[in-house]
Amino acid sequence: MILRPTPLLVLLHCLVMATTLGWPSAAYAETKLEAGDVIELVIAGAQPITQRAAIGRDGELNLASAGSFNAAGLTLAELRSRVQERLVSRVFYTRSIDGRDRPTSIEAGDIAVRVAEYRPVYVNGDVSKPGEQPFRPGLTVRQAIAVAGGLDVARFRVKDPFLDAAEFRSEYEALWTEYANALAEKLRIDADLQGKRDIATAGFEETPLGPKVTQGMIEMAGRRLATSRANLDQDKQHLRRLIGQLDEQITLLREQQEQEREGLKADREEAEGTQALLKRGITSATRTTEARRAFLLSSTRLLQTGAQLSEMSKQREEARRKLDKLDEQYRADLLRELQEADVRVLTLRAKIRGVSEKLLYAGVMKSQLVRGSGGKPQLAVFRKTETGRTRIEATEDTELIPSDVVEVTLALETPLGPPAEPSR
Repeated sequence: MILRPTPLLVLLHCLVMATTLGWPSAAYAETKLEAGDVIELVIAGAQPITQRAAIGRDGELNLASAGSFNAAGLTLAELRSRVQERLVSRVFYTRSIDGRDRPTSIEAGDIAVRVAEYRPVYVNGDVSKPGEQPFRPGLTVRQAIAVAGGLDVARFRVKDPFLDAAEFRSEYEALWTEYANALAEKLRIDADLQGKRDIATAGFEETPLGPKVTQGMIEMAGRRLATSRANLDQDKQHLRRLIGQLDEQITLLREQQEQEREGLKADREEAEGTQALLKRGITSATRTTEARRAFLLSSTRLLQTGAQLSEMSKQREEARRKLDKLDEQYRADLLRELQEADVRVLTLRAKIRGVSEKLLYAGVMKSQLVRGSGGKPQLAVFRKTETGRTRIEATEDTELIPSDVVEVTLALETPLGPPAEPSR
């Protein structure tokens, strides 16, 4: 006896599949099949045939009964029609109770095509178990988050978020204070390089320290500027006084040198005269020796005065050179200090950003521990379209389709406020 395949058998099989997989809603009727979807073909009959195959990366679907063809980009209804076209009126041989193979033709009602396994969805962000999830028709963002363990930033948790938040807050305030002080020093150097006496206030408006604190830092920088300029002026005055004193000594030495030259000339004439008289026998040898000794003393004094004059002139030249280079050296030192101040300001800004992020995370974790869920999540779905992945703002009731990526972000309900203004 041969059991003819009937639509009732197919219907019964579909009911079993619907119980297992769930009926796809109208939203999925137009969903395109893609690589990774697993298709199940059921052909009803005395000996029902069930076949499963996944759509390959190249889009090909290979069903033993229906053959191989490209299924990527088709809807389920289009795939069902294509399979039916290939199988309707095709003859299959089934074995009857008496062991004989008898030909059986297939009708459209004998064929059932379903998606046995959909492409998975992915949940990422502030959930307990981010990653891949099996897709089921009717899956919503709320259900996907629940399967992922719910909202959670505990995976970022280190020690105690309350202690961490207090520590980060203290470090945050200290870094802002240090940053404002470094900024004041940088502005002080800028003003000094430009020859200004007042400190600019540009950049202090972004600091959360309060006007009293920043004004105090600006005033302190102004006093450092005045002191630095006063020291420079004192150095200049000292060198000018030294040059003046050396000029006076050089003038005196030159006068003394001139007088000693005249004395040397007279002593030379005296020595030569006595020598001539000695030859004529008019004077004594003692007188000649004394005249020669006086000439030698005058020569020695003139040489000593010349050496002193040379040393004084050298000292005056060095003092003048120092005075000329004082402004140049002062400016070079300022440029070096400005470079160091710039590096320090940039380094502190980077540290402030890092501590700020730590403080935000600690705040979220505190909120989660107190209320159990942290701040209100921001939800987005990244969905594959013909133009690529598209970001869609979502709610917890947004329905998902296969291969969607859900991004969950917990935002801190209370924004990060400025550090408290220290008492003065």
